[in-house]
Amino acid sequence: MYKKLSCPPCLFGLCDEALPEVKSFSLSTQCHAEAFSPLAVIYYSDDPDEQLETLNTLVSECLERDGPLRKVRVTRPPAPWMKDPLIKEFQKKRDSARFTAHQTSTDAAWHECRSVRNKLKSAIRTARNAFIEKAFYSNKSRECKALRFDPDELNDFFATTAQRTLETRATPIEDLTCLIDNLPDVPSGSMRFQLSPVTSENVLQVIKNVRSDCSTGADQIPTRFIKMELDSRAVDMNETLVDSNLALNPAKTKCMLFSTPQMSSYHSLAERPIHLSVGDKPLERVHSTKLLGVHMTDTLKWDDHVKHLASSCYGVLAALRKIKNFTNYHLRKHLVECLVLSLLDFNDILFHPITDCLLKRLQHIQFAAVSFVFGHCVNKIDSILKLRWLPMKERREWHVLKAAHKRMLSPSDWLNSLDNLLGYLTVYWDGMLMLTGDINIDILRPSDHLTKRYQGILDLFELTQIVERPTRATRTSKTLIDHFITNHPQSDHDAIYACVNVRLPRFQPHYKFIRDIRNFNEDVFKEDFSTLPLSVIYYSDDPDEQLETPNTLISECLDRHVPLRKVRVTRPPALWMKDPLIEELQKKRDSARFTAHQTSTDAAWFEFCSVRNKLKSTIRTARKAFIEKAPYSNKSREVWKVIHRVLKPSARPLRFDRDELQRFLRDDCSENTRDSGDPNRGSHVPD
Repeated sequence: MYKKLSCPPCLFGLCDEALPEVKSFSLSTQCHAEAFSPLAVIYYSDDPDEQLETLNTLVSECLERDGPLRKVRVTRPPAPWMKDPLIKEFQKKRDSARFTAHQTSTDAAWHECRSVRNKLKSAIRTARNAFIEKAFYSNKSRECKALRFDPDELNDFFATTAQRTLETRATPIEDLTCLIDNLPDVPSGSMRFQLSPVTSENVLQVIKNVRSDCSTGADQIPTRFIKMELDSRAVDMNETLVDSNLALNPAKTKCMLFSTPQMSSYHSLAERPIHLSVGDKPLERVHSTKLLGVHMTDTLKWDDHVKHLASSCYGVLAALRKIKNFTNYHLRKHLVECLVLSLLDFNDILFHPITDCLLKRLQHIQFAAVSFVFGHCVNKIDSILKLRWLPMKERREWHVLKAAHKRMLSPSDWLNSLDNLLGYLTVYWDGMLMLTGDINIDILRPSDHLTKRYQGILDLFELTQIVERPTRATRTSKTLIDHFITNHPQSDHDAIYACVNVRLPRFQPHYKFIRDIRNFNEDVFKEDFSTLPLSVIYYSDDPDEQLETPNTLISECLDRHVPLRKVRVTRPPALWMKDPLIEELQKKRDSARFTAHQTSTDAAWFEFCSVRNKLKSTIRTARKAFIEKAPYSNKSREVWKVIHRVLKPSARPLRFDRDELQRFLRDDCSENTRDSGDPNRGSHVPD
């Protein structure tokens, strides 16, 4: 008796990670091998399972001999849209253009390679978007099929779920039936919950609407299900401030409403007013601000902060590159650590979770700093590690780890660690021991429990803290928290140190005389000058007296019309103050200050403060522009000559011979006399 058994196709299915090796597979060889396979052995057994297993084993071994399995690595998810003929054609063109560009290394070849590559990327994006839209909204949706399970078995499975997972007994069906029967009736006129049949298109439309609303964060709640309740009543913060013993300046205080971009767009939060005030002054609402050097937005995005940070760092590097030829390697490294890395590290744990795009931008800044140190372009992490620096990602994580460790390590734990460290050093080291640092334990408070324990540890190991004066002094307190601990407090001589004052000397005020031209009249001055008796110089034979006489006459005339006035110079010359915009703002400031003193209203003082701050900002901008423009002018020699003349005026006397100067004045007077035709004048000129 013969039986014909059919093997289900699932038994010969292949997994996703193992594929048959078909490179050397031959169909004729496979058929020849199956012809000689001992398939008849399946009839020597009466067990159907054993017959099926024997048949599967023979066929699998035959496949392994001719088409063995090989392991392949899947690096990305399936992309059916990549089978588009247009994409395959672009891929061939890209490979050919890239090979040609590497072989020739010409600009035209590389331009052609980039052009084909961009076309390929655009075609892939278009095909991918078309595939996704077609997959979600296809008319050929899969038909609904009935469940291939026994209803009773399925019911038992769900009924015992609580017992299998929570190890508790499920609620009996009788109790549930009793609970449903005892529910109150629905009042008349109320809305009943009804179920209605839906189609696959309705479900997809609801999913699309929910996805468009996005989520509010880790709770994954769509914004359309969040109800925004903003109180429309005005809230005065004075009561809260008085209770908390705080004070706010309403002119400098701003308010901001934090939310996600999706929630702000859905609920129109940017258009909703916020009624907060301090006294009778409403607070101004802003969407972005700068707080302690960090640029914040109401959506908590850090793009603006990274943008300003990059601008500052690149500006510092641009200034440092101008002096790179006068610095060595160690000085360049020290300058970058102080001026660039300090900016990157400032408050970096505040905006630690940032996107890869912003992190990559910060990494580019660090590469630029490393390039300045080495003197050539650097774009590899190995070069950063040579400087014993960490890349930006690891550097930021290290700062977060230090902050977390500092918060987790209590003073008591630190004292335990200090006790263990000193015990280890005492056993293995018998020489001089010096320990110094910011301990943050005030020795001036001996009654404090931490101070007592700290002093006990020092006494136990025979150590002495030799600093006696307070190391931190404020207006209200003095503390000694910086310690120097040693086991040899006595020495044959004191330490040698020097204090260097690196601060710039302050400008010392001085006085100078200027001409007062406020009441000057040009016509009156010309008339008075024309009546000066300058001819009296010819009645003297002494050249010095002849020179002194006209000088005295002209000086007296000037003093009558533009007298000298003594002024006090309290600051060095500032040429940028002659800007018309600065002069206009100075007039507005003086007018606003006069109005504020006359009226004494909050609005007037707010206007004065606003104009004053604007004037200060304009002065800083003009001064910075003047300083940047002056040293790098095309006429740098003349610029520095004027600067040195202003800062260090020459005290040397005039380099003229008195006899030559006297001869020059005598010849000049004789020539003027002959031209005038007066013989009496010439007779009084000495030979």
